[in-house]
Amino acid sequence: EKHHCTFCGLNGLGMGFRSKSPERIRSELSELASRHRITFFEATDNILDMRHVQSLLGAIAESREDYRFFYEIKANLTQPQIRALHRGGVRWVQPGIESLNTHVLTLMHKGATMLQNVRLLKWCRYYNIRVSWNLIWGFPGETEDDYTAELDVLHSLTHLEPAHACTRIWLERFSPYFTDRHTYPLHTLHAEASYHHAYPITNLNHDKIAYFFDYQMDNTLPDSAHTNTQTFITNWQTRYHSNHRETLTYRRTSDSILIDDTRHNTPTGTTEYHGPLARAYEYCTDTMRTPTQIATHLNHTVTPDEIRQAFTHPCQHRFMLTENDRYLALALPTNPNW
Repeated sequence: EKHHCTFCGLNGLGMGFRSKSPERIRSELSELASRHRITFFEATDNILDMRHVQSLLGAIAESREDYRFFYEIKANLTQPQIRALHRGGVRWVQPGIESLNTHVLTLMHKGATMLQNVRLLKWCRYYNIRVSWNLIWGFPGETEDDYTAELDVLHSLTHLEPAHACTRIWLERFSPYFTDRHTYPLHTLHAEASYHHAYPITNLNHDKIAYFFDYQMDNTLPDSAHTNTQTFITNWQTRYHSNHRETLTYRRTSDSILIDDTRHNTPTGTTEYHGPLARAYEYCTDTMRTPTQIATHLNHTVTPDEIRQAFTHPCQHRFMLTENDRYLALALPTNPNW
């Protein structure tokens, strides 16, 4: 059994997870491909069964069957898991990212962090997996500082796939926001206006049949607080889908890292890191690491405090992100063998 995110009304009749066996799915794929002469499939699952990453997608990869898939996934997948998705034919995902601010993610009960969400975007870009994701807002307890910090994070990610939309949350029947009125007081709650056009019936109580609702909720920010982020995302989308897509990549030698950066309409520049800093940076490529973990990886030839100091430069130049003393490198490897 799992719990809802605060805004989600899916699976209103129960949260029990059911999953077909890999053998049954393989049989159904074979039948559908043969009957309809197709090889692209969109899974209707709300979430990918993680057991299928190896048992299903791994088997498809080994069989060399050329199926291609869309899946909804959680955002906390690791680099090896994303590689396994790609090998198994997944070319399009919809992760539950929703925000790039850890406080806002906590408000919506996501169980993920900003760095986990960025890690997913990074490795999906590397493996050329399309990502459909959104930024949403309107959560009781959100602050202007949350979204100022989020916009700053976005400025570091223009080499990755942009969000598709930035919008206030819908209010859905069965969501905790709808059902827990004591914790989340709502005002002027009524059926979303379109229901009156779809069902123009006199004396029909649209509030009883609606799934989506118009509402007001206390302790949230006005729409105007998100104008800068919306404008940034629109411009990011334009650049990403143009012939001038921005890049941030790195090349590795025996003891150096060369970072090539074309973001933010700046001339192509290369930054070099050598020795322990180069090894520390690459150690933060697949996932986020703490200075203590990095020092251990480097056989304690440097201290955690020296690592923090050394990472000041890559963080200032948006080659890394850091949160809660954890660091994630943002440059994509040019090496195709990850």
